[in-house]
Amino acid sequence: MAFRSAVLHAAAATALLAAGATAATAQQREASNGPGIVEQVAFDVRAVQSFLMVAALKCDRHEDYNRFVLRYRGDLANAWNTLEGFFRRMHGRDGQRHMDIYITALANQHSQHTMGQGGAFCGNMDPVWREAMAQTSVVALAGLTSRYSLSNQMQEVMAAAPAPRPSQRGAQR
Repeated sequence: MAFRSAVLHAAAATALLAAGATAATAQQREASNGPGIVEQVAFDVRAVQSFLMVAALKCDRHEDYNRFVLRYRGDLANAWNTLEGFFRRMHGRDGQRHMDIYITALANQHSQHTMGQGGAFCGNMDPVWREAMAQTSVVALAGLTSRYSLSNQMQEVMAAAPAPRPSQRGAQR
Protein backbone atom coordinates (compact mmCIF):
# COMPACT_ATOMS: atom_id res chain seq x y z
CA MET A 1 0.00 0.00 0.00
CA ALA A 2 2.76 2.49 0.93
CA PHE A 3 4.67 1.66 -2.25
CA ARG A 4 1.59 2.25 -4.39
CA SER A 5 1.01 5.59 -2.69
CA ALA A 6 4.63 6.61 -3.27
CA VAL A 7 4.42 5.64 -6.94
CA LEU A 8 1.18 7.56 -7.40
CA HIS A 9 2.68 10.62 -5.72
CA ALA A 10 5.79 10.40 -7.91
CA ALA A 11 3.71 10.12 -11.08
CA ALA A 12 1.53 13.03 -10.02
CA ALA A 13 4.56 15.17 -9.20
CA THR A 14 6.15 14.42 -12.56
CA ALA A 15 3.00 15.34 -14.44
CA LEU A 16 2.37 18.49 -12.41
CA LEU A 17 5.94 19.74 -12.54
CA ALA A 18 6.11 19.13 -16.27
CA ALA A 19 2.81 20.87 -16.90
CA GLY A 20 3.21 23.64 -14.32
CA ALA A 21 1.04 24.19 -11.27
CA THR A 22 -2.66 23.74 -11.82
CA ALA A 23 -5.38 25.69 -10.06
CA ALA A 24 -6.21 22.70 -7.86
CA THR A 25 -2.58 22.32 -6.83
CA ALA A 26 -2.31 26.02 -6.06
CA GLN A 27 -5.40 25.81 -3.83
CA GLN A 28 -4.03 22.76 -2.06
CA ARG A 29 -0.71 24.52 -1.37
CA GLU A 30 -2.51 27.65 -0.17
CA ALA A 31 -4.62 25.61 2.22
CA SER A 32 -1.62 23.80 3.71
CA ASN A 33 0.74 26.82 3.76
CA GLY A 34 3.63 24.38 3.40
CA PRO A 35 5.34 22.95 0.38
CA GLY A 36 3.17 20.63 -1.68
CA ILE A 37 4.62 17.58 -3.40
CA VAL A 38 5.47 19.55 -6.54
CA GLU A 39 7.32 22.11 -4.44
CA GLN A 40 9.15 19.36 -2.57
CA VAL A 41 10.34 17.94 -5.89
CA ALA A 42 11.41 21.45 -6.95
CA PHE A 43 13.44 21.88 -3.73
CA ASP A 44 15.17 18.56 -4.42
CA VAL A 45 15.85 19.33 -8.09
CA ARG A 46 17.35 22.68 -7.07
CA ALA A 47 19.52 20.91 -4.47
CA VAL A 48 20.90 18.53 -7.10
CA GLN A 49 21.57 21.41 -9.49
CA SER A 50 23.28 23.45 -6.77
CA PHE A 51 25.45 20.54 -5.72
CA LEU A 52 26.53 19.83 -9.29
CA MET A 53 27.25 23.53 -9.85
CA VAL A 54 29.52 23.61 -6.80
CA ALA A 55 31.18 20.37 -7.95
CA ALA A 56 31.72 21.79 -11.44
CA LEU A 57 33.44 24.85 -10.00
CA LYS A 58 35.57 22.89 -7.53
CA CYS A 59 36.51 20.08 -9.93
CA ASP A 60 36.75 22.06 -13.18
CA ARG A 61 33.86 20.10 -14.74
CA HIS A 62 32.13 23.00 -16.46
CA GLU A 63 31.38 20.94 -19.56
CA ASP A 64 29.67 18.25 -17.47
CA TYR A 65 27.58 20.89 -15.73
CA ASN A 66 26.65 22.50 -19.04
CA ARG A 67 25.54 19.10 -20.38
CA PHE A 68 23.45 18.58 -17.24
CA VAL A 69 21.77 21.97 -17.62
CA LEU A 70 21.05 21.36 -21.31
CA ARG A 71 19.68 17.87 -20.65
CA TYR A 72 17.31 19.02 -17.89
CA ARG A 73 16.70 22.59 -19.07
CA GLY A 74 12.89 22.32 -18.95
CA ASP A 75 12.84 20.53 -15.58
CA LEU A 76 15.27 23.03 -14.07
CA ALA A 77 13.21 25.96 -15.36
CA ASN A 78 9.99 24.42 -14.00
CA ALA A 79 11.64 23.82 -10.63
CA TRP A 80 12.90 27.42 -10.55
CA ASN A 81 9.45 28.80 -11.39
CA THR A 82 7.85 26.57 -8.77
CA LEU A 83 10.28 27.81 -6.13
CA GLU A 84 9.66 31.42 -7.12
CA GLY A 85 5.94 30.82 -6.63
CA PHE A 86 6.55 29.13 -3.29
CA PHE A 87 8.68 31.98 -1.95
CA ARG A 88 6.22 34.57 -3.26
CA ARG A 89 3.39 32.71 -1.53
CA MET A 90 5.30 32.42 1.72
CA HIS A 91 6.85 35.91 1.82
CA GLY A 92 4.78 38.11 -0.46
CA ARG A 93 6.79 41.01 -1.88
CA ASP A 94 9.90 39.80 -0.07
CA GLY A 95 9.71 36.44 -1.86
CA GLN A 96 12.56 37.15 -4.28
CA ARG A 97 14.87 38.27 -1.48
CA HIS A 98 14.10 35.12 0.50
CA MET A 99 14.66 32.96 -2.56
CA ASP A 100 18.04 34.63 -3.17
CA ILE A 101 18.99 33.94 0.47
CA TYR A 102 17.89 30.32 0.05
CA ILE A 103 19.88 29.80 -3.18
CA THR A 104 23.01 31.28 -1.57
CA ALA A 105 22.65 29.24 1.63
CA LEU A 106 22.16 26.06 -0.41
CA ALA A 107 25.32 26.67 -2.45
CA ASN A 108 27.27 27.51 0.71
CA GLN A 109 26.11 24.32 2.39
CA HIS A 110 27.09 22.25 -0.65
CA SER A 111 30.47 23.95 -0.71
CA GLN A 112 30.96 22.95 2.94
CA HIS A 113 29.99 19.39 2.00
CA THR A 114 32.82 19.27 -0.55
CA MET A 115 35.37 20.39 2.03
CA GLY A 116 34.43 17.48 4.27
CA GLN A 117 35.73 15.06 1.63
CA GLY A 118 39.02 16.85 1.07
CA GLY A 119 41.01 15.89 -2.01
CA ALA A 120 38.84 12.82 -2.65
CA PHE A 121 35.77 14.89 -3.50
CA CYS A 122 36.37 15.31 -7.24
CA GLY A 123 37.10 11.61 -7.73
CA ASN A 124 34.00 10.74 -5.74
CA MET A 125 31.92 12.85 -8.13
CA ASP A 126 32.34 10.59 -11.19
CA PRO A 127 29.43 8.26 -10.31
CA VAL A 128 27.29 11.22 -9.24
CA TRP A 129 27.71 12.89 -12.65
CA ARG A 130 26.91 9.62 -14.46
CA GLU A 131 23.85 8.96 -12.32
CA ALA A 132 22.56 12.51 -12.66
CA MET A 133 22.78 12.30 -16.45
CA ALA A 134 21.11 8.87 -16.52
CA GLN A 135 17.85 9.87 -14.81
CA THR A 136 14.74 9.56 -16.94
CA SER A 137 12.31 11.64 -14.89
CA VAL A 138 12.36 14.75 -12.78
CA VAL A 139 11.26 12.70 -9.76
CA ALA A 140 14.21 10.33 -10.24
CA LEU A 141 16.52 13.33 -10.54
CA ALA A 142 15.05 14.77 -7.33
CA GLY A 143 15.64 11.39 -5.66
CA LEU A 144 19.39 11.95 -5.86
CA THR A 145 19.09 14.28 -2.86
CA SER A 146 18.38 11.34 -0.57
CA ARG A 147 20.72 8.94 -2.38
CA TYR A 148 23.67 11.30 -1.91
CA SER A 149 22.48 12.92 1.36
CA LEU A 150 22.16 16.37 -0.18
CA SER A 151 20.29 18.93 1.84
CA ASN A 152 17.57 20.82 0.05
CA GLN A 153 17.31 23.23 3.03
CA MET A 154 13.51 22.89 2.98
CA GLN A 155 13.30 22.42 6.76
CA GLU A 156 15.38 25.57 7.30
CA VAL A 157 13.16 27.52 4.89
CA MET A 158 10.00 26.42 6.67
CA ALA A 159 11.47 27.22 10.09
CA ALA A 160 12.17 30.78 8.92
CA ALA A 161 8.78 31.20 7.22
CA PRO A 162 6.37 33.77 8.62
CA ALA A 163 3.14 32.71 10.28
CA PRO A 164 0.42 31.79 7.80
CA ARG A 165 -1.44 34.76 6.38
CA PRO A 166 -5.20 34.36 6.11
CA SER A 167 -6.28 34.06 2.50
CA GLN A 168 -8.57 36.76 1.17
CA ARG A 169 -11.33 34.20 0.78
CA GLY A 170 -11.03 33.21 4.42
CA ALA A 171 -10.99 36.86 5.54
CA GLN A 172 -14.21 37.62 3.67
CA ARG A 173 -16.18 34.88 5.42
